[in-house]
Amino acid sequence: MSQSKNKVLAVLFLFFLAISGCKSVPAKDLSYKVFFHEKTSEAPTSHLIFNHDGSRLLSAPQYDTVSLLKSESGEVLSNLKFQDLISGLMFLDTGEIFIAKSKGSIELWDAELSNVIKSHDFDEFGRYAIIHRGGRWGFYGNRFFSWADSIGLEMELAIINEGLLTFFGSEYAVAVGEHDGKIVTIDLADMSLAEWRAPERLITGDPRLLSQTLIMMTKDDHLYAFDIKSQKVLYDFSFFFSSPIFIMAPPHGDWFAAMYESEVVFYNAETGEKRFSLPLDFPWSGVTSSDREKLFIGSELGSLYVVDVATQSVAVAKLFDQSAVGAMTWHEETNRLAIGTREGETMVIELETE
Repeated sequence: MSQSKNKVLAVLFLFFLAISGCKSVPAKDLSYKVFFHEKTSEAPTSHLIFNHDGSRLLSAPQYDTVSLLKSESGEVLSNLKFQDLISGLMFLDTGEIFIAKSKGSIELWDAELSNVIKSHDFDEFGRYAIIHRGGRWGFYGNRFFSWADSIGLEMELAIINEGLLTFFGSEYAVAVGEHDGKIVTIDLADMSLAEWRAPERLITGDPRLLSQTLIMMTKDDHLYAFDIKSQKVLYDFSFFFSSPIFIMAPPHGDWFAAMYESEVVFYNAETGEKRFSLPLDFPWSGVTSSDREKLFIGSELGSLYVVDVATQSVAVAKLFDQSAVGAMTWHEETNRLAIGTREGETMVIELETE
């Protein structure tokens, strides 16, 4: 790691903070250890997923290719190219790998990506498929299903497929209709279903679920938050001039971040109150969060900025000389971050604790 490059980046970051009117925060060199840095494909690295213990890494450089790597060495354990495009990809907590394909099939592979354990073909093509990390529940379009030895269709949600957003929290499954503002939540403990509509609004962007708080942006530049257990609106406010490009939130944190082209604003997830903001006077290209307290921002210039939300501090490192940071994913227990680039490089680092 180049210490001189990091010091220059830190000085520039403080300078931009001073002239932007945003809250000044300490900037320092990021302390980290590199496990591996390899060019793994010619295409951009679009998806990266750790397994449950952080020892394996799924890399999907293209929409028809999946690679399985050792996260400490970068050794390629398996590389598969499919005839159909991949529409869903997940490492389950049990170690198996879930792969959905665009022509309606879902497959469960073993942990080494060498054999298919089970599969199922749906009668509709082109639906986005996801599965809960526990492996029992999944969405195929607007179909909520269980998957033990065979598929059991639990319910077909009354939401149109077009513009449908589906995702899982730790305790809930959620489906949001972008076009009609309809929201459906399913309690995974007892399978109870609740549904309601955002008030005369269309949802845009990816909603975020923090515990039982559902946070969404609307097309009339509002931010809208529900408590999905009590079905109460927690807050509903306007961004006034423009909505952020998207919002990012940790799965177990108490904050969320609104990402703008030249600024990131941090909010309290329970109240919607602004905590602080930072200028982004560099072209950012990739964003992810830790499970609780960190936001990772990659730049088109190959740098990584790590914001500690609890202390409102920033650390920075120059990771790539000529590559823009792309997909990133974090593994909480091992303190590891996997980083892909638009030039097909993959790097895994471990953040060093002080």
